[in-house]
Amino acid sequence: MTARIFLLLFVLWSSPCLAAGSGAASDTAWQAQFAGAPSWSTYGVTDDSGVTDNTSALNSIPGNTPIIADCPHGGYVQFTGTWNWPNGLTIWQKPGCILQSTITTPGTYPTQSPALTTTLTPITNVQYYGAQWKMATPTSTVRFVQSYINHFKFKYFTLDGACFGYLRGSDQEIAFGQCKNVPSAFGNPGIRHFGNVPKVQTSAGMHANVWIHNNNFDVGDGAFQSCQPGSGSTTWGYNVSSDDILYENNYGVSHGSAVILANEPVTPIGATAYTCTNITYRNITGSGLWAALVWDNDNSTTQNILFDGFTFDGSLSSSNFGMIGAGQVTYGGSTANGTHVGPVTFKNLTMTNVKTLGLNSIGVNNLNIVSGTIGGVSVAGFNPQTACPSSNSATIDKNGSVTCH
Repeated sequence: MTARIFLLLFVLWSSPCLAAGSGAASDTAWQAQFAGAPSWSTYGVTDDSGVTDNTSALNSIPGNTPIIADCPHGGYVQFTGTWNWPNGLTIWQKPGCILQSTITTPGTYPTQSPALTTTLTPITNVQYYGAQWKMATPTSTVRFVQSYINHFKFKYFTLDGACFGYLRGSDQEIAFGQCKNVPSAFGNPGIRHFGNVPKVQTSAGMHANVWIHNNNFDVGDGAFQSCQPGSGSTTWGYNVSSDDILYENNYGVSHGSAVILANEPVTPIGATAYTCTNITYRNITGSGLWAALVWDNDNSTTQNILFDGFTFDGSLSSSNFGMIGAGQVTYGGSTANGTHVGPVTFKNLTMTNVKTLGLNSIGVNNLNIVSGTIGGVSVAGFNPQTACPSSNSATIDKNGSVTCH
């Protein structure tokens, strides 16, 4: 029976991007802990399709006890408030059981842990498998998650009407997921990862301390964001560094921004130095307004950023800016004001349907395209420091021509 249920899970979340080489079919060890586990109805959760507000019942679910999230009456579970997860929350949400939020107020989240952003200690040891979450009224300003969690597994999920949102923490795996029906207006990201330092020990079998893989996000803001601290100086999201983060085997569409964002262009007010190091984007495919932005600000450092297999289709873009922007560049009304970007390396880069410019690089300390094409033209071996030694700043247009500036 367990194997048949898992097969249903895999079919529900599989897509050409997720299934190819994903390893999902062999990822079953986590299921054993749910043998004989109680239903969340034990704690008063009711699938009566909106008759009951389940906020209180959800918040009564304990940690360190495996729980089956099911909908035995064929309805959906609705809640109007915020579910604050405890340490050790362990959930398997069964196929066909929908958890629906009615929240439409910006700054309010269906799930937020710790309950207060001013609590600077993370929650820990959270596992959530099979999330099927839905926004009753999708907006571009409400996301599902705002959480700081160490030792976190969130896998086999479908998020409908919004995507993941805001996340900080170490030893995290976010995998085999889909975000769909997200408003295309700028503002609703895939994952905005604030940072993972200080790090805890990485679990066995992980490819990186934070491993985000085999997902399919169609969103309005950046799909795959790293080293993006918050601006609230009293919150857990402030002034956070990032190290050893891997986005792997993902597909993303970003209608109002870049598919990939690494660091922020403007210094958070009052921030002290933070770092963005050893961040890898491997086997990423996508489309959007721009492909990737790699920048920093005058209180941060962005080093050892690797793109290893990045395929971008520019057909959704109407922008004349470079589809890839690196260094002291201006995008979306913001100009990066730092001078500490690099090395940034591209391997196996493929960019098609580029409107005007493929790359705009200003002042990067060693940007190197090891192998790749822009508009079918090879740009292997390109480095602005070599091509434009007097300025270390260059653009590559859609025909592969280099201009120093």
